[in-house]
Amino acid sequence: MKRTKLIVLGMAMLFALQLHSQTPTEMPTGKKFYIQSAMNYGKNNGGYWDVPGYPNEIQKGSNIQVFDLDEGHDRTFTLHRSSPEGYYEIQIGNTSRSRIDIQGAGKGNGTSVKTWDRNGKDHQRFLFHHLGNGRFKIFDKNSGKAICLAGRSNSNRSNVHIWDDHNGPWMEWYLIDVQTKKPFIPKPQQQQQQQQQHNNMIPLPEGKVVVPSGYNVQDVEVRFFLDKYRNTPITTKPNASGYYSFPNAQIDENDWHGLVVAVADGLVSDHYAYHKTIAPGNIELKLTVPKQGSTLIYSQHLGNLEFTSNSKYLTNVKGTVVSDRDDFFFRNLTRETPQKSNLRELIGVSGTEAKTDKEIYDIAKQTWEFFGKKNRSVMGNAPDDVKKAFDESLNRERINGPVTFWTTVEQFVDIYNKYGFIPVGNCTSYALTFAAFLRVAGIPANKMAVQRMHTNAPLSSEHWAVIIEMNNVWYWFDPQRSRNTPFPSFEQLTSIPSTHSIYEYHIPFEIVTLPGSTINYVPHCGEEGVIK
Repeated sequence: MKRTKLIVLGMAMLFALQLHSQTPTEMPTGKKFYIQSAMNYGKNNGGYWDVPGYPNEIQKGSNIQVFDLDEGHDRTFTLHRSSPEGYYEIQIGNTSRSRIDIQGAGKGNGTSVKTWDRNGKDHQRFLFHHLGNGRFKIFDKNSGKAICLAGRSNSNRSNVHIWDDHNGPWMEWYLIDVQTKKPFIPKPQQQQQQQQQHNNMIPLPEGKVVVPSGYNVQDVEVRFFLDKYRNTPITTKPNASGYYSFPNAQIDENDWHGLVVAVADGLVSDHYAYHKTIAPGNIELKLTVPKQGSTLIYSQHLGNLEFTSNSKYLTNVKGTVVSDRDDFFFRNLTRETPQKSNLRELIGVSGTEAKTDKEIYDIAKQTWEFFGKKNRSVMGNAPDDVKKAFDESLNRERINGPVTFWTTVEQFVDIYNKYGFIPVGNCTSYALTFAAFLRVAGIPANKMAVQRMHTNAPLSSEHWAVIIEMNNVWYWFDPQRSRNTPFPSFEQLTSIPSTHSIYEYHIPFEIVTLPGSTINYVPHCGEEGVIK
């Protein structure tokens, strides 16, 4: 018995030492690479990971082999962050759902490397250990083994599988940038940490101020707003050429949003709103003389400075972004499934796409009432069943961390049929879920979007809601803060904002469109309480 225990303990220690030797390397995500064997690198055009044939779409179950390089998308691989930190999923080609997979979650030597649909399991998570000069070993999280060439052969059609870690070029790989054709060589760890710290900070604004003829650009004051400068923004004056910068501003990784505005008597300024994930380059601020009949809108987060909108649609807040996303809860949103039919039955709509404002209104009202009654929030002291249902609906790397796998409408409906409610979290979760339900219920993609807006306390906070166009006006609906508010009548149609006054629904800095939308602007939302 003691001998058995010692053997088991020894094996456990060996496995622990093996894992310890796998030092994770920070890898670039969202960039396409070829993966070539070290047996071939610098010598010939062979030894590249390959899916046999020339598939237009990567199907699950295909074998990974090596072959001479061609231009097929099945030769390209994209890394996506996974969990725990340091592990990555490997997407094949242009098929977003495809992943490199260890066949059957096997742990034995010789288990093949395959393609499969993403499932978030350990046998689809890989650690990259840099050996130097761009050479990597690639370790499977599930087994701890390394990916290598079968039989130490780099001939065309040689199999790729896993094996116990040992040294040799058949176990080493280069990641070749598809665009530059150069291998990825990570920076030293200290440089990586400095780069990561830099990436976590928004940039200091700089650029040029432009004024109309007859005005002096040096009469302009440029203001930079952050939370810590909330009451006393940093100010600067442009030089005679109009160039401005804020060399004394102190930025750190806790600063998420920036707002820049130029101020001058008798002129209306562009406002530039940006986020650390929407980092601008040089920011040009153009001042104009307000046109007669222009709408002047107050912006609370800029100290009641006013800006113009020459139409009910377009704001002149520069830096606004239209994001066309097919992830969030919008994956496969236009594909018909039994669950989508079930959702329409639950809401009480036919699913026929609305063509008139009244039809849009009727669908929005039905969906609002269903969603308001049937959602349960995991925020605060939520019951255990709500927490359990929510855990089934989102895949995160860590609590409150980034979402790595968004729930589909089909999964929401399955969860609803299991628990009797729709689990939601923060305002982002509320808005995206409600928007997906509205689209499935029949509201056209061009008549709705998800909006992101600032709050005025604190400045860097943001909030998410849904906007719908009816009667040539964009109305906002806040499914989190106002979920118990009755839907207004069609004859007295109005927005449904939060009872909190801090949200600036009328001036979103970004909208997220739904699949099929061709909206290419950020709307000025609503009419109430913002017109001078």
